[in-house]
Amino acid sequence: MFSSVDSRNGWVTEFFEWFGDIGVFSWQVFRAAVTPPFELHELFLQLDEVGSKSLPLAALAGAAVGVVLSMESRYSLTRFGRPIIHLVLCYGGRSTP
Repeated sequence: MFSSVDSRNGWVTEFFEWFGDIGVFSWQVFRAAVTPPFELHELFLQLDEVGSKSLPLAALAGAAVGVVLSMESRYSLTRFGRPIIHLVLCYGGRSTP
C-alpha cells in the first residue's frame, strides 16, 4: 500500500527537480552571457552557420505557404474578376471551377 504512495511522491519530486535543474541551467547561461570575455566573433560565426543551414528549410516552408495561399484565394479572385490566365499559371494548367 505504501509503495504506490512512495512512487507517486517520487514522481512529484522528480517533476520539481526537473524544474529546479532548468532554473539552475538558466542561471548559469545568464551568468555566462554577462561576464567577460565576450566572444562576439564566435557568436557571429555560429549565427552564420545556423542561418545558412536553415535557409533551405525556410525557403521550402515559404513556398508551401505560398501554394496554400494561392489555392485558398482562387475562389475570391475569380469571383472579383481576376483573369483565368493567373489561375492557369498558378496551378500548372488545371482550370477547374
